[in-house]
Amino acid sequence: MKKLLAAAAALACVIPASAAEGVVVVRNPATIYDAPAANGRPLYVLSLDYPLIVLSRTSTWLTVCMHDRSVGYISTRDVKAGNAAMVLRRTQVRTSASAGAAVAFTADAGLLLSVDGPAAGDWLPVRHGSGRKGYINRGDLFSAAAGSSC
Repeated sequence: MKKLLAAAAALACVIPASAAEGVVVVRNPATIYDAPAANGRPLYVLSLDYPLIVLSRTSTWLTVCMHDRSVGYISTRDVKAGNAAMVLRRTQVRTSASAGAAVAFTADAGLLLSVDGPAAGDWLPVRHGSGRKGYINRGDLFSAAAGSSC
């Protein structure tokens, strides 16, 4: 099984960022397994809106990459297509797509944000659950929309 996970991780490294498909967790809790089967060994338990990058799929299971670049399997029933983002390190969310723009709010590592439109260069428009909006540098996020890779 470790060889299969290693092969999936190696494959992820050759998939171009533009081809990355993002999904978000819709079942709370959702489990990541070491094999594409419910009797596989649970690896992680994820909360709602957790972003994942799809590496491959079958009709019932996805091979996914998580923010820490680990790879596992999740049931297709536990996710939906979508672009969410996880903040990787404490950073400032700006009012426009520029490092010189005013600070809209500060985002702590681990914060989950909704992607609010297409990237503007190195910046991605995001929306906080409270409704606050802004732009964050794509390098500070884990998200298929940010071009993150596994």
